Amino acid sequence: MVSSWRDIFEFASYIFTWLASSLYHASRGKLRKYLRWADYTMIATTTVCLSSALHTENLKLLMAASAVFLPIQPLMVSAMRTRMMEVIGVYAYL
Repeated sequence: MVSSWRDIFEFASYIFTWLASSLYHASRGKLRKYLRWADYTMIATTTVCLSSALHTENLKLLMAASAVFLPIQPLMVSAMRTRMMEVIGVYAYL
């Protein structure tokens, strides 16, 4: 049984990341450029889900910024969220 909408969103992001990655790596030609963007965007979406699981407080401004930049700069969002997870992980052990 799924416990919350966040769990559903996380599971869906994993599935869509797998799908986008599979389509990108199997593609050729002009379509490959667009599928690369979809692959990066889904990886960034999954990173947002993973990093939001690490903190319990609701950071609405950070989520809004991630949502705005996700379609424009998915790699930046993924890098920012990954760095955030590293920092939170380090401070969790102090």
